[in-house]
Amino acid sequence: MIRTRLSSLALLAALAGLYCLSCDNNKDIPPLPPAPTSPGWLEILSVTDTSVTLRWQDLSNNELGFIVYLRTDSVWAARDTTSVNARQVTIGGLVPATPYGFRVTAYNEYGESAPTNVRDVTTNTPALPDPPTNVTVEPLSATTVVISWTGHDNPDSFVVQRRQPPADWLILGRTARNVEQYTDLTTVEQTVYRYRVGAERQTFVVWSDSVEIETPALGAPRPPDSLRIQVVLGVGVILTWRDRSVDEIRFDIKRGIAGLPDNIIASVPANTTTYTDTLTEIGFYYYRVRSANAFGESAWALPVEAEYRFCSDGLIPVCVGNYWEYDVDSADVHSSIRRRVAEDVTFLSGDDYYRIIQSPLFGGQPDSLYYLRNSIGQGTLMEKHPLPATPAPEIMFRYPTGVSGSYYYALGDCVVVLNAYPGISIPIRDTTYTGVVSYQRFFRNGRSIQYWIRPNDVGIVREVENRGGVPPVTIVREVMRYMILNQ
Repeated sequence: MIRTRLSSLALLAALAGLYCLSCDNNKDIPPLPPAPTSPGWLEILSVTDTSVTLRWQDLSNNELGFIVYLRTDSVWAARDTTSVNARQVTIGGLVPATPYGFRVTAYNEYGESAPTNVRDVTTNTPALPDPPTNVTVEPLSATTVVISWTGHDNPDSFVVQRRQPPADWLILGRTARNVEQYTDLTTVEQTVYRYRVGAERQTFVVWSDSVEIETPALGAPRPPDSLRIQVVLGVGVILTWRDRSVDEIRFDIKRGIAGLPDNIIASVPANTTTYTDTLTEIGFYYYRVRSANAFGESAWALPVEAEYRFCSDGLIPVCVGNYWEYDVDSADVHSSIRRRVAEDVTFLSGDDYYRIIQSPLFGGQPDSLYYLRNSIGQGTLMEKHPLPATPAPEIMFRYPTGVSGSYYYALGDCVVVLNAYPGISIPIRDTTYTGVVSYQRFFRNGRSIQYWIRPNDVGIVREVENRGGVPPVTIVREVMRYMILNQ
């Protein structure tokens, strides 16, 4: 701010004028007190893109301060004042890469000195960022175009321009330094446009290469893409896709099943990008998605396939549809073949429980044995049938097994680890099973069962059940055939 500095001088001059109206014109008028001496040599100490630092010599002893003058476009104007005895000042707020002139005067209450020498200087040009790269232009509809790019060197902002040849470039808008996308909502159908993006720093802009596109005609929306699926046990198939249009009014979801015609199973509102298909049947499914508006439907997105199964890998791999067939040899019954099947799955409190049924291979009623589930860090758990409202499954087999000879308790029954991981090899019929671990469970009523298990890919390959009695009853079950869908 320029200080008020000559008010006393003006008052003195006015009083002198009034005095002279009545004074004796033949007498001398006393001289006014002197203005300060002009400052000495003005020099430029430093220059930046927005400031200049000046220094001069203070040659007077009666100044009240100094006035700094700045010249732009051949016009001088006072820009700043300093205190008494000052010899240096920094003038800020200048425009980069612009020529300026500077001079300095001293002042007191009696007047202002002559100016110093003039120093001309041009402010620096700031370091400019690299131009934006990877500029892409995507017409989402006849009236909407999305411009995206990659910025560098942290500019102040980005500026987006458009031209319609042969017209000149026009500014569409600006984005913040961390925003690298702009949506043009002012296009018209079947028109050629060129776009470019500038990285802006202060008053300077460096431009990207330009990209040309032609907007489509009014009509059906663009199809979605990037269709993805996520199979969630007990929930179904979750679909997600990318919305590439802005003028759709809905999305249609089509589902196909192997061997059956596909059909539209649902429609969801505009701007939706996810859908959950709740499934209860295992099988192979494929899905497509399309967009639609008042003009018609887009093409279908590329299909994706989902294999929906209820499966749980573990010590005994279980999956809906898995089965094991055992040759049963008993001292008190005729030999027979029994099939155990993972019949279905129930989800309770977020856990999956697989119902295992057993039935004679030829005729006879199936019997629901129990529920199984695998627990990470514990092993295979068993829950009774029917499944209670609040399950409290017992540990059938711990896995990994620890060391041979270790034991634990399950509902009061003692389970001994006979052979620990990584297991042994045992022959059954014409097959030798390797990596087999074994347990023996001693029930409180004196009964016991010994299990041989190949983890993760078969499950129980042999059981020897001792029922006690006189004479003792022993039942041997050895696997003959199996189907494991988990792999």
